[in-house]
Amino acid sequence: MVMDAKIKNTADQLARQVECAKKAGIYDSMFLAFGSLLGYIREGTIISHDDDMDIGIMADDITVEQQHEYVKAMGEPCKAFPNHGLFEYRREMTRRQDGKGLFWVSIRGRQVGQCYKCCHWLFWTQQGYTWHSKGPGSFVKGAPAEYFGMGPEVNFLGVKIRIPKMSGALMDFWYTDWFMPRVGGNSARKVLMTDVNWKEMKGKVQINS
Repeated sequence: MVMDAKIKNTADQLARQVECAKKAGIYDSMFLAFGSLLGYIREGTIISHDDDMDIGIMADDITVEQQHEYVKAMGEPCKAFPNHGLFEYRREMTRRQDGKGLFWVSIRGRQVGQCYKCCHWLFWTQQGYTWHSKGPGSFVKGAPAEYFGMGPEVNFLGVKIRIPKMSGALMDFWYTDWFMPRVGGNSARKVLMTDVNWKEMKGKVQINS
């Protein structure tokens, strides 16, 4: 497959993320998520109408120090990104209020139009669900915890990265008619944590079918 420049830059960016994840010891807790998982399963690449790349990290399996080591490593210059590492254009981080690491990291290795940004979602498990969030002021969304067992390595944009063991079940849960190409994506079901105590990261589980 011949890659256009934007995909090639994104592939270089993903390769650097995997390299940094291995350096920080978190690679085995990293996986394709959301639209990127959908793109891999359905089309083998980033889906045409997507505007970012989604990487999940099982935060329960790693330490806060490893998270910080990973983020620091991605900001260091390297062969593919010789000036300012992957934060050449974009750096956004949201930290968990309970002091147990990060909620979300957004990066881009090139300028807009040259590379897809990458959103890292730090997942944690509680009350039978595995949750993700961008932090205070955003929804806390979950899916059944048993869907998140780590699965095999796959080749995405020419880079090896893991996918969840029950990827099909996650697709059925996250998206309606995910196997049919269409613009946008609606959650088949939503499990929300409501009335969140952001300091303790606790709340009520609400299921919207």
